[in-house]
Amino acid sequence: MGRHWDGVVIYTTDHQINLHFRTTIGIILSVITCLGLLVLFKTNILNIEILFYSPLILGFAISCCLYLKSEMADGGMIDKLCHISKVADCKRVEDSKYSSVFDFKMDCLAFSFFIAQVICVSVSYLFGISDVLYPLYFISTVISFPTIAYSVYGQLKVRNICPLCVIVALCIATEAVMFICWDNQETNMSVIILYGCIFLISLATLQYNSNIRNKVNDLFADSINLLKLKRKKEIVLIESTLTKPMNSPIGFGNETSTSNVTTIISPSCNQCRKVMSEFIALRQKGLDFKWNIILGQTTPADGDIIEEWINRFLTDKKKFFDDLILWSNGVAQMSPPISQNPIKDTDSFRIRQSFDRQIADLNITGFPKIILNNRLLSSIYTSSDIEFLITDENIIQ
Repeated sequence: MGRHWDGVVIYTTDHQINLHFRTTIGIILSVITCLGLLVLFKTNILNIEILFYSPLILGFAISCCLYLKSEMADGGMIDKLCHISKVADCKRVEDSKYSSVFDFKMDCLAFSFFIAQVICVSVSYLFGISDVLYPLYFISTVISFPTIAYSVYGQLKVRNICPLCVIVALCIATEAVMFICWDNQETNMSVIILYGCIFLISLATLQYNSNIRNKVNDLFADSINLLKLKRKKEIVLIESTLTKPMNSPIGFGNETSTSNVTTIISPSCNQCRKVMSEFIALRQKGLDFKWNIILGQTTPADGDIIEEWINRFLTDKKKFFDDLILWSNGVAQMSPPISQNPIKDTDSFRIRQSFDRQIADLNITGFPKIILNNRLLSSIYTSSDIEFLITDENIIQ
């Protein structure tokens, strides 16, 4: 796992492991395909030279990369191809208004085009239909000029070249040239009809998936922008209330840390379990902060539970923390009650009263609540935001 600091947002790159894996697999498959083509170059498949299939195979592979490019790791083979020169930039072309035709993305159109060709060839082989490439390349001839013209026009307007788009266009042009050079044959309309049906189904599926992917990316971008806003010092001051120093004997973490976090929770609060689970995860990750816990009452039964929890902490801090982990993960209650100790029971009752007074002074009516460096944060801040606020403070210092 890597961490990157861009001055505003810290983000993790766990997904990069999967992306690099996919890219590696893609490179391996590409090498195998190239070796296979070299071996089969002068062999016959269905009495047709494999050479005639090369633009179809290459177009399918490149259009697949074009469609999945956003899922691939930066610095991979495809990314290097997209930045092969100063004027080459696939993303800039993809993000331009010229990357769509009637609201259909060009990458979806290209991939659907070659998917339909591959499926048609496979189906024709199964049903013994010969000369399948002739009608397929007839379609390429029909669409080649407007497709290539629009692609060139869009890249000229953007003033950037998309090498993947260029290769796809060359594959379509090659298919058109092959059709023109072919001896006149009868066009099999059944293949064209089959191609049209498969193309429309593929296009609808890919476009739907692309729209979902774009929405997910937009939501992620919005969450990043919101996090940037919430981390601004002036916003923190506006969305928080100054409090007195909170006092609690229940605490973990670095006692000398400049970041002091207090969580106010209740044993019967389900949302508090989630918050505690996230704070425990922050502590286990090694984030430097002092963590205090104040226990509040939401039901009459909470009073006895709170005293029991305090008693557990005073008896065995480590065991209490282990029980807290289980509770935060959904266990109904902590382990069976420990043996009673009159002295500790008195201390537990006194501490619970101090908790009640501090909660009353803050005029808190619901749980959980988070206090960071003597500022009670509003509900817009979650426990997941605390990691970034603490990190910001540590970096500034």
